[in-house]
Amino acid sequence: SEQKNATWLDDTHDWQTISDGDLRLHWYGKDQAFAQTMLEAGIEGLRRNQEQAGLITNTPIDVYVYPNYTDMQDAVLYEPSWTGGQAYSDFSIVIMGLSGSDTTWDENTIIHELTHILVCQFTFSCIGTLPGWIEEGLAMFSEGELDSSMQSQLDQAISSNALISIRSLNGGFSELSDKANLSYSQSYSIIRFLIDTYGQEKMTQLLGALQDAKTIDEALLEVYGYDTEGLEDDWRQAINAAPRAVSAQATSQPTPTFVPTYVPISGAPLAVTPTPYAIPTSSFEGSEPTSSAPPIGLTIALVCICLVILLIFGVLILGLIVRAQNQKSKKGGDHA
Repeated sequence: SEQKNATWLDDTHDWQTISDGDLRLHWYGKDQAFAQTMLEAGIEGLRRNQEQAGLITNTPIDVYVYPNYTDMQDAVLYEPSWTGGQAYSDFSIVIMGLSGSDTTWDENTIIHELTHILVCQFTFSCIGTLPGWIEEGLAMFSEGELDSSMQSQLDQAISSNALISIRSLNGGFSELSDKANLSYSQSYSIIRFLIDTYGQEKMTQLLGALQDAKTIDEALLEVYGYDTEGLEDDWRQAINAAPRAVSAQATSQPTPTFVPTYVPISGAPLAVTPTPYAIPTSSFEGSEPTSSAPPIGLTIALVCICLVILLIFGVLILGLIVRAQNQKSKKGGDHA
């Protein structure tokens, strides 16, 4: 049949729209001057990505700005409590909430999320995956220098030897805000190290290798000459961190965080990248555990089978008891 598109929009608010080129910004609860400032921040983000990495959009991008985090979180499902912005790369849509106090943070959030859209468009592959530290690191790098609070947390992790292994950063980040922010800070530091040491062209080549559905180790070996552990060794040395702890056992592969299907949208989970809004005041990342319980349908079937078996046994036992009582009554009558 003929292909048709349907738009499912949060219509509980009176959205207004302003646009420039391929960027459309939607907002409510703020004035026109605010919207223009946020739009200009988005245009700056597109410019930085084009100049720094040659990343350009192949479709218009819609940015929906909520006036606070509460309104934004009311509109989404199954995301960590620290989420302040999301990039829906499959649909070139960004949603975000405002901090309410830090305009620079808000402007950087737009740049961060737009980078997710551009990187995912460039590296799209039906069978490949993009490691979290690359995607988040590039988004942080496009913002500019690392926030002072996050830099302090990273410095503390370096001095206390509490860094998260790069291989652990391949998957989803922690639900805990402080550990999640350390993951973001480390990802920025790793990307900064690679670009400062080897240049932006090598980073673009790495993204191209991942687009070809190579694993992260295959891509790193092809472009930089070492795998994930080799990268971590060089990065740690560059930032004056303690050497990586070497285990006698093979390094386990992290399990990505499972994201439930979005209702009422069916099918595969959407490609969603959350961005934190809370900066922690103190200190490892563990991916959200996946459920190992059997499907609910199988559980119900097993319970029903057990109940039927118990019912059969109950009927048999009751029958034996009644039979015994009948025989006893008969014998009593014969004796009388």
